[in-house]
Amino acid sequence: MLYLASLDDVTETGQSLFGRLVSDAPSAEEVMEELDEEEIRARRLNEIVATLTVDEQYVIRGVFGFDGQEPRTMRAIAADLGLGEYRVSAIRDEAMNRISIRAKIRPNGAVFGAAR
Repeated sequence: MLYLASLDDVTETGQSLFGRLVSDAPSAEEVMEELDEEEIRARRLNEIVATLTVDEQYVIRGVFGFDGQEPRTMRAIAADLGLGEYRVSAIRDEAMNRISIRAKIRPNGAVFGAAR
């Protein structure tokens, strides 16, 4: 059996469901700020990745699916590069270490969190 509820029905707190939904929604300004922050993080990450070696860039972009691409398996990336999965895993680990270090030492590193 289906039950319908009106968005105008008042809840136990005395507020209508519609009013609660609207008040819980982020403002347009908050949404834009969040999008701007995400864009800044993405741009910053791309800048850092661009400093890696060609193989490191290929592995990181493949593993994490940059630019709207689907993430790829280590096996697929290894086949593309003509390397073993173990070597591709080592390249990924080296690249992640470099990314972590570079994110922390940049003046605006706060975008990724405070350096420790």
